[in-house]
Amino acid sequence: MKTLRKRIWRGIRLHFARNLAMFLLLVLMISATSGFYVVSESTKIKNYELMKAGRVEDGQILSAFPLPSKNVEAIQALGVETEAEYYVDVKIKKQKTLRIYKTRENINKPVITDGRLPIDNREVILNKIYAENNRIKIGEKIKVPENYFEGGEENFTVVGYFAAPDYNAAFLKNTDFMMDNISFGIAMVNEGAFSQLSDSNIKYKISYRFEDRNLSEAEREKLDKQIFKIANEYRTVENFIIKKNNNGINFMMNDMAGDRPMLTIMSSIMIVLIAFIFAVLASGTIREESEAIGTLLANGYRKKEIVAFYLATPIIITLAAAVVGNVLGYTVYITPYKNMYYKSFGLPNFEPVFSAQAFLITTILPFIIMLVINFVNLSRKLRFKPLDFLRRNLINYKRKNNIELKYGSFSGRFRTRIFLRNKGDYAVMVIGVFITTLLMFYGSALTPTIDAFEERAKHGSEAEYQYVLKGPAPLTDADEKAERFTFGAAEVYVDMRSEYEELSVFGLQDDAEYFPGIKLPEKPGEIVVSENVAKKTLLDVGDTIKIKDKVSNKVHKYKICGTYDYPALMSAFTKQEYLNKDFKFGEGYFNGYFSDEKLNVDEKMVAMIIDKYTMMRAGEQIKAVMADMVNMITIVSAIFFFVVVFMLSKIFMDKNSLSIAYLKIFGYNSGEIRRVYLRANTITLIVSLLVGIPLQIKLLKWLTYLAFLKFSGYFELKITVKTVVMVLILVFAIYSVVTMIQMRRISRMSFAQALKNRE
Repeated sequence: MKTLRKRIWRGIRLHFARNLAMFLLLVLMISATSGFYVVSESTKIKNYELMKAGRVEDGQILSAFPLPSKNVEAIQALGVETEAEYYVDVKIKKQKTLRIYKTRENINKPVITDGRLPIDNREVILNKIYAENNRIKIGEKIKVPENYFEGGEENFTVVGYFAAPDYNAAFLKNTDFMMDNISFGIAMVNEGAFSQLSDSNIKYKISYRFEDRNLSEAEREKLDKQIFKIANEYRTVENFIIKKNNNGINFMMNDMAGDRPMLTIMSSIMIVLIAFIFAVLASGTIREESEAIGTLLANGYRKKEIVAFYLATPIIITLAAAVVGNVLGYTVYITPYKNMYYKSFGLPNFEPVFSAQAFLITTILPFIIMLVINFVNLSRKLRFKPLDFLRRNLINYKRKNNIELKYGSFSGRFRTRIFLRNKGDYAVMVIGVFITTLLMFYGSALTPTIDAFEERAKHGSEAEYQYVLKGPAPLTDADEKAERFTFGAAEVYVDMRSEYEELSVFGLQDDAEYFPGIKLPEKPGEIVVSENVAKKTLLDVGDTIKIKDKVSNKVHKYKICGTYDYPALMSAFTKQEYLNKDFKFGEGYFNGYFSDEKLNVDEKMVAMIIDKYTMMRAGEQIKAVMADMVNMITIVSAIFFFVVVFMLSKIFMDKNSLSIAYLKIFGYNSGEIRRVYLRANTITLIVSLLVGIPLQIKLLKWLTYLAFLKFSGYFELKITVKTVVMVLILVFAIYSVVTMIQMRRISRMSFAQALKNRE
C-alpha cells in the first residue's frame, strides 16, 4: 500500500487540470453555501436577540377609535401586559411613508444601533434600514408636512438609528406581498413631539404581551380569542393580528425556512453531480491502467487496497475544497449575503458566528456523498479477476446486449455504436445539462418575473384610488362619481399551508363600473375569487373555499363560481348585500369608495387609502433585494455548465482516443472525426434540452410556489419565450467554446502515442 500511496500525489499532479477544475467547482459550491449558512445563522441569532431585548408583542389590536379604558383593564386582568402604540403615517417627499410612533417603553421597544433616543421635541430616530436605503445620516433633518403637524410644517433632526422587533420586516400593511424598506420607514419621537401631531391622522393601535412566557400554543390561542372578544365589544376593531400571523415579525424566519432547504438541496445535487464526474473519471482511469491493476492483484494486493487508492483522489480534493471553501465562506462570501439580509431586514449590528449546520452541509455531507458514490462505482468496476484486467477484458458478457445495426450510413451506424458504448457517460451529461440549465432558467427568469409582477400591479387596480373607511362616510356633491363598496377583512384557508392567510373581500354593487368584466354570484353561498387566490389555494371553479371573517372569527364556506384577474390583492368578490349579511354589517352598509380622483373624505374616518403606486412598491423592493442574487445564480450556473460539459466531453474523447487514432490512420481528417464523435455530444445536448425544458419550467414553477407558500400573496415565476431563447443562446455559446477546445485537441492528438497502449 505504501507504493500506491506514493502514486496518489503523482496521479493528482499528472491530471492536474481536471482535478483543479473539480476542486474549483467544489470550492465555488461550498464557499457559497458556507457563507449563506454563516450569515443566516448569525442573523437568526440577532433576530432572537432583537425579540428578547425589544420585548416583542404577542398580538396587536388596531381599532377605529381609542379602546375604552375598561376594555383595556379587562384585557390586563387576563394576565396580559398592554401598551398604547398609536401612530401617524406621514407622507413625505417622493411618495414615501414614514410611520411615526411615540418612543415605546414596555413592548416592541426600539433597540438602538447608532446614536441615541430622542430627547428634544424636534428630534427623531429612524429604523436603520430605511435610513440607509434613503441615505439619511444622523444629524440630517426630516421635514414633516404642515397637514400632519399642529402649527405648520416642522423639521426633525435625526439623532439615531434603531431596529424594532415588530418591524423586523417593514410591512406597511400586513396583507402586502413584500416588505418595503425603500418607501416605508419607522420613526419614533418623544411624547411631547407626538402630542403635537394632528389627531385626525392618528391610528389607534394597542400591543399586548403575555406575562406568562411559558404558555402552550393552545393556551395562547384561547387568550387571543378572549382578548379579541373584549376589544371588539363595540365592533370597532379594524384589524387583529396575533404574533404568528404578523409578517413584520415572522417574515425573515419564514424567508430563511424557504431559503435554507432550497440551498441545501441545490448544493447537494451539485455535489452529487461532481461525485458522478469523479466516478466517470475513475472508470476511465481503471480502463487505462487495467494491466497495472491486474499485475498488482496478481502480486497479492487486495481489491480493497486498489479501491482505497482510487478513492483517495476525490476524497483529498473534496476535503481540500471544504477547507478552502469554508475559509472563503467565513470571509469573502459573508459580505454579499450580509448585505442581502441587512438590505431586507431591520436587525441589530451584524456579528458572524460559527455555524455547526454550515459545517455539516459544507464538509460532512460532501465527504459522505463523494465517499458513497465513488466507493459503489469503484467496487463495481473492480469486480473482475486479475486475468481479466491483464487482458483488458472489462466487459461483463452475461450482461452485454449487442444491438445489430443494419440500416443507415457507415458514419451514422458508427456514431450510434459509439453512443451505445458510452451510454453511461451520456446519462451523466444529460443529468448535468438538466441541473445546470435549470439554474440558468431560474436566474434568467427572476428579472422578467419581477418586471411582470410590477407591471401587473401597476395596471391591475381597477380604480386609481381605493378608500377603505372606518365606517360609512358621506361625500360632497363633487365626489358623486365615486362608487361605494363594502370591504371585509378576512382570511382564506390555504390547504398546502394548513393555515389561514390574509384576504380582502369586496362587496360590489350590481352595476359596478370599476369592475366591468366581473360576473358576480347570482345567489348566496357563492363567490368570485381573484386568479391569484385560485392559484395559491390550488382551487378552481366549482370547488369549495373556506373564508374566515377576521372580526367575528366565523368561518364561511363558499362555492367558487368564477375567477377574476385582479393582481393588486388577494381578493374575493360578491354582491354587497350578500357580504353585508354574511359579515353582519347590516342592510345598506358600506365602508369604502372606488374613485379615479382624490376624494374629500373626513380624514378621521379613513382607515386606508390604496393607490396604484402602493401596488408597485413590492416589485421595486423585490428588485432591490434580489438583484445580486440573480447575477450570482446566472454566473454560477454558467460556470457549472461549462465545466460539466467540458469535463464529460474530455473524458469521452480520452476513452475513445484509440478509436480516433485508428480513424486517423485510415485517412479521416479532423473535421470528419469531429462529425463522428462530437456530433453525438451535440445530439445529446439538443435532445436533453428539448425534453428537459418543459420539465424544467414545470419544476421551477412548482418549486417557486413552494418557496413562496408561507408568504402573503401569490408570486408566480414567469418564463417567457425570450427567457428560453436567452438561455439557449448562452448554452450553445458555452458549448461552442467547449467544442472548439475539443476540436483543437483532436487535431493535435498523436495517434502514435494512443497506439502504444493498444491491446
